[in-house]
Amino acid sequence: MPIVRFGSTHNSTNDDGVIHIQIDNPTGRRPDAAFVDLTPSIDDFPGRIYDLIVFQWDVAYINVRVRRTDTNAWAGRGQGLNVSWMCLWSR
Repeated sequence: MPIVRFGSTHNSTNDDGVIHIQIDNPTGRRPDAAFVDLTPSIDDFPGRIYDLIVFQWDVAYINVRVRRTDTNAWAGRGQGLNVSWMCLWSR
């Protein structure tokens, strides 16, 4: 039976439009799959829609690149976003 972990937090992007997410890992192994959902606060960013690319994950983290679809540009520094993540480990 696979192991699945979920979590959520509020993180901000760095200068490269990247969010670094710490994960709860019960296995000590790199997850086989990592999924992230980003939901901006509507009050902070009215009308903005974000795409994301999960580009790196390891034993303790997931890195996500955030792109604004209204400008087709990478998000700048300090874009605070609510982040939900899920990781899957096979046995």
